Amino acid sequence: MAGVLAAALASGCFNVTYTNPRLPPNGLVVEGTNQFFVAALVGDERVPVYKMCPQGVSQIESGLSVVDLLLTFVTFAIYTPRSYAVHCGGAPMNPMNPMMNPAMGPPMGPPPPMAPPQGGAR
Repeated sequence: MAGVLAAALASGCFNVTYTNPRLPPNGLVVEGTNQFFVAALVGDERVPVYKMCPQGVSQIESGLSVVDLLLTFVTFAIYTPRSYAVHCGGAPMNPMNPMMNPAMGPPMGPPPPMAPPQGGAR
């Protein structure tokens, strides 16, 4: 058993990464942990990425960190957490730009065109 723990700690962490090449990251990263039980047989693996990143997802990382491995080992795999990081994509977020901040309401759009001058030159 000690050999398994030593091998797990020596290997660092286990990571899986998905990258969307069509959507560059905008700098917003949402991190979290999914909770699993009974050697990860019970639990919800879904992560609501499109609620976290309404502009789209640039990258998703999922894996077992060293802390996740230690918690799994200490609880004899009764509790098995998995960490994730979701990198949002699209244009950089600007809280003062209504096009990027849905809380500010719909954008007003461009100003209306100017009317041509009335009458002729005198």
